[in-house]
Amino acid sequence: KEYLKNNFWFKSDFYQVKKITKESLLKDAAKKIKDDGEAGVREELRKLEKNFLKIESEKKILQKEISFNKEDRPQLEFARKIMVWFDLRKVGMMKQFYYILNIIQDACQELKVGYDEIANYFTEEMLEFLKTGKRVSREEFRRREEGAMILFQKNKKAQIFYGKAAKEMLALATDSEGDEISGVVASRKKGEKTISGKVKVVKNPEGMDFQSGEILVTSMTRIEFVPFMKKAKAIITDEGGMACHAAIASRELGIPAIIGTKTATGKLKTGDLVEMDLEKGIIKII
Repeated sequence: KEYLKNNFWFKSDFYQVKKITKESLLKDAAKKIKDDGEAGVREELRKLEKNFLKIESEKKILQKEISFNKEDRPQLEFARKIMVWFDLRKVGMMKQFYYILNIIQDACQELKVGYDEIANYFTEEMLEFLKTGKRVSREEFRRREEGAMILFQKNKKAQIFYGKAAKEMLALATDSEGDEISGVVASRKKGEKTISGKVKVVKNPEGMDFQSGEILVTSMTRIEFVPFMKKAKAIITDEGGMACHAAIASRELGIPAIIGTKTATGKLKTGDLVEMDLEKGIIKII
């Protein structure tokens, strides 16, 4: 009861509500114990606890090694609070998605419209549909399937670009000169300077197979990526800063991570062998 009260939203994503019930929770727990054994589950919990203690220990060592002045300390404390607030905001956001997507599901049932159609409406189109019943044409959806990009500008109506124009704009926004891929080192083990391995590019984890020891490459991680992150040798993302999900989760799991590369999913392919420089944040195909 306590778990359901606090984590009812945990399996839902940005697209669809996945409800957790007492029965489904007990079924998942039983499967986890069957797959990993009681000893395996306890070992996983022990590793997580050990890593948290390791992070705290490293923090205390750094506090002794680095001299902070009166200005530094309040700024560092504010940065620490910002990291906590980011995480709390994400929890609040996922709860909001849970309720909003529930409303969309109910509207689809009431108005006899397919969920996949309505889930692809823009906000204004959704509001118009609920008010008047006006639906987006099939022709418009076909145009969007070829690629679409929306330009938002303050005090101006949003512009939609399609097909070739959309792809060119996306390439312009995400591409960088040359073949070098670089980002911010969000997590690494002490003394670890480089790590290499084969990458697996994952855009949507649902139904995908991910092997232990592969390097996870994705645009950004979300809750549904956690099972893959636990198996990953390292993590590379296009998006995110030091308080993003990938950064926080990788530090908690003790997995090396380079985030905010902008181009990794475009320049890397599944099966590529890469070397990650965990000091400079540079990724090379080898």
